[in-house]
Amino acid sequence: MEIGVLLAIAAAFGWGAGDVFVRRAMFGARPEAVTVVVAGMVLLALAVLVVVTGGAGGFAVPGTSFLAAVAVMGLLTWLSGNLLYFHGMQRAGVVVVSPILGMIPIFSIALAVTLGGERPIGERRTHLECEGSHVEAAGPAAAPVLPQRSAQCAGQEVSPARRAERSADQKRSEESRSIARVS
Repeated sequence: MEIGVLLAIAAAFGWGAGDVFVRRAMFGARPEAVTVVVAGMVLLALAVLVVVTGGAGGFAVPGTSFLAAVAVMGLLTWLSGNLLYFHGMQRAGVVVVSPILGMIPIFSIALAVTLGGERPIGERRTHLECEGSHVEAAGPAAAPVLPQRSAQCAGQEVSPARRAERSADQKRSEESRSIARVS
């Protein structure tokens, strides 16, 4: 299993556990207070992580556009998103509110396409497709088509060595299909 998938599963577990603990904390506190404490704990944990992994230089920022994007993200997610989510959780409970939060990918995809300039999935090749596993995922019939859809993977040219490897893979796939037809 790819490390990105494992990290996403770990994050989902962490958020799920966090929801339960936040809900329990809100039995005796207002959502605003819980939001401030959560944000403070996250800030402290991230500051320690930055210093441990990158030293004080880890706090250097690329520029004003970076700061503006992060400020908007912080306002939309940490402040308003968590505050609204905590209010909803306090009133309706984790069992009701948490699945509704599952709509995040719908909004993420729509905003990524409309505001972020990303292309829909059908027009984009993933990391796994760039590494050649698209043949296994899509099946042997797609092998001649998928490698030719795009000369670029994730914005980078495919290396001549990788192109030769794909050509060899394609030839083996064609040979195995012709053998299957004969038998």
